[in-house]
Amino acid sequence: MAIQGILLLSYAFWPLLIGIYLAIFLLGTSFTLYYGYKVMIFTFTSILILIQTFRNSVLEPATFAISSNIRKSFPIHIPENLPKKAIYAWHPHGLYAISPFIHCCSSMSDLNIPMSLAAHSVISSIPLINLLPIRNKLIPVNEEVMKYELFKNISVSVVPGGVKESYNITQKKLHLVLKDRKGIFRIAIDTQTPLVPVLVFGENNLFEPINSDWNKHLQKFIESCISIQFPIPSWNSLKHWFTLLRKPFEIPVKTCIGDPVYPLPDDTIESLRDRYIDALNNLYDTHRPADWEELIEYS
Repeated sequence: MAIQGILLLSYAFWPLLIGIYLAIFLLGTSFTLYYGYKVMIFTFTSILILIQTFRNSVLEPATFAISSNIRKSFPIHIPENLPKKAIYAWHPHGLYAISPFIHCCSSMSDLNIPMSLAAHSVISSIPLINLLPIRNKLIPVNEEVMKYELFKNISVSVVPGGVKESYNITQKKLHLVLKDRKGIFRIAIDTQTPLVPVLVFGENNLFEPINSDWNKHLQKFIESCISIQFPIPSWNSLKHWFTLLRKPFEIPVKTCIGDPVYPLPDDTIESLRDRYIDALNNLYDTHRPADWEELIEYS
């Protein structure tokens, strides 16, 4: 069984294994060439055995065990007659944007559309990232790269709210960062590609960030150094996620895809964005759970 993108933290083992391999290789070559060669072969073989053992004994059984729970926990509503090529905009951006990854990159979803998922350049530029067993590839959030994918008749998924939106955590309410966004609307106009709104009910509550002053200061420091934040989830949200090993979520994280918004010849970024927000509001009104707030808040 192919390993899908379910146990996301498991991918952290790859840099660790590569680091161990390089360390032992350098140690081996510090001896004679003969012994260094033998150490290299031994290390390479040992790592392959370790990876295969970990895959067979941990990842694949766990994947098989929770694949059904993943499907039940992340249902998706797909309308008929979706365009063959489109820009899918996912809202809101949760702490780790789990739903877009599951539906765009794993085999746990009924959304069987060839598409590229635009992720932060730090993620999409990890060496060999596209060799991981994910269904579709990751690309950086770059307008030229996204246009190139669209010109190849490949749909693109993007989460326009960004990390800033992930901190707007409110129970049963959506606060979306969209009014100052221009990139996806400019791309849609330039390539004459429809925009498809996607709402995920429960994504913003899937992982809650640690609400403390030290975490806020840490995020600001990291952002000032490398222009990216690494949100840290609370322990309770991690425990909630790992319940998938035993059973589906009691309240599913439901994804709803709306009707496409086609750019008009005389559209500006502002006019297209206004029509897109109207479509997003209509989608929310159609699929909003009864106990959720009536309106979406925008900033």
